[in-house]
Amino acid sequence: GCIGCGLCTKICSNGAITILENLATIDYSKCTGCGACATVCPKKLIACHVDDASEIDLVKATKG
Repeated sequence: GCIGCGLCTKICSNGAITILENLATIDYSKCTGCGACATVCPKKLIACHVDDASEIDLVKATKG
């Protein structure tokens, strides 16, 4: 899962992502769907839906 590295928060020009308890959280009211966060996530846990580029989601990964 998310390692809380903060790269996504640094690249987000809208301040839509915060790290809470080592997990990235997206504020969808601030997110523009640019996908910049998805490009820098080292674990590839953020995905921009191809069918709707304005939707960005954290991929739900089970902790193992």
